[in-house]
Amino acid sequence: MRQNDYPTGTVLKASINRLPFVYHYGIVINEGNGTYIAHNTPNEQNEYGGNVLIDDLDTWTESRRIIEAKKTRINAQKIAAHIEKHKDKKFNLIFWNCEHFIFGLTKNRRTSPQLMTWINNLLLLGMIVVTIYQNTILKKKLIKA
Repeated sequence: MRQNDYPTGTVLKASINRLPFVYHYGIVINEGNGTYIAHNTPNEQNEYGGNVLIDDLDTWTESRRIIEAKKTRINAQKIAAHIEKHKDKKFNLIFWNCEHFIFGLTKNRRTSPQLMTWINNLLLLGMIVVTIYQNTILKKKLIKA
């Protein structure tokens, strides 16, 4: 991929090779002759003990496949300020994941739609299991009666 493929401020959504239904988000920074991705990851720490990293595009895509690129009006200075503000923050799946980092920057609100979808799906699955279990118990009681 060439530097000009993704201008600074482009939000990248990528599927993770080992977890195909989980997505990772980063934002592009073009600097000098390179394309870099700022992202929040549980896999590595930066020099401040936090998990916000800046990787070159090739490193970032080693274990991921880009499935969506969305241009924004975010400039390099705003990205740098966001990174500086959160450089020592540790990754937390529930409260500070890659989406929280990106949406905090691009939409001024820390949210994780992907996490909410997973939670909603798990709750729905739980309700289905409970309903099936209750119906099974009810049928057994009716048969005995």
